[in-house]
Amino acid sequence: MSHKYQYILLYVTDLERSVAFYRDKLDFAFGEYQDKVAMLSFGSANIILHLNEEKDFVANPKKGQGVLIGFGVDDVDAYHAQVVQNGVAVLQAPKDEPWGDRDMALYDPDGYELWFSQTK
Repeated sequence: MSHKYQYILLYVTDLERSVAFYRDKLDFAFGEYQDKVAMLSFGSANIILHLNEEKDFVANPKKGQGVLIGFGVDDVDAYHAQVVQNGVAVLQAPKDEPWGDRDMALYDPDGYELWFSQTK
C-alpha cells in the first residue's frame, strides 16, 4: 500500500482576503473556487481554504494557534525578499537552524503559522 500527502484544509474568515494573500503575497498557484472553497498549491503541497462563517470561529482571536505548516523552498533568502517586497510581515527572518535548515516564518491573515525552509 502506498501513501502520499493529499492536502491541508484551513478554515478562514474571509476567503477572498486569504486567496489574495496566498496567491499575491506568497506566490501560491491558484487552482479554482468551488462555493465557499478555494484550492491553491505551492509546489507539490495542496492547500484548501474553506470559508467558515460560524460566529464562534469568526470571533475567536486565536485561530491557527497550535498549527504550524512547513513548506520547502530552493532559496529561502530570495523567497523572504519576495514576500517582504509584497508587504508581508515576517515573524522570523531567514535563520540557520541547528538541524541544518535555513528557515523563515510568517502568519497568514487567520493566524496560521507558515514556515519556509531551505534544506542545505
